[in-house]
Amino acid sequence: MQDVLLTVYKALKASSSVTQQFNAIYNNPRAPDKARDIFPRLTMFEILRTNAEAADNAAFFAEVRIRVDIWSKKNNLFELSAAVKEAIEGNFEMCRVDLQSDIYESDTQIYHKPVNIIIKTEV
Repeated sequence: MQDVLLTVYKALKASSSVTQQFNAIYNNPRAPDKARDIFPRLTMFEILRTNAEAADNAAFFAEVRIRVDIWSKKNNLFELSAAVKEAIEGNFEMCRVDLQSDIYESDTQIYHKPVNIIIKTEV
């Protein structure tokens, strides 16, 4: 079984367009407290892993859902999400990237864009 979350993290870190636009990328749903003022940043976590296709009572493909959250102090979520989408689609043949609605969190004055990624991988 492949650690798809780690593979997504490595793909984002290896992308020059992502690393040029983001100041931090965390393989965790939450940025560390010491880094709470670093923007723009990415956080991520695995939402769900299910057997997608089976034969002879054994799964041979898994569908893994990953949530990547984009956080920014500026309203530049379109450019940031485009870089993330390009990096993921360029590294995974069987994937879908769903860009969710932009959110402005008025209490923290942070722009937030959830990105849901669905990847099929061999078991």
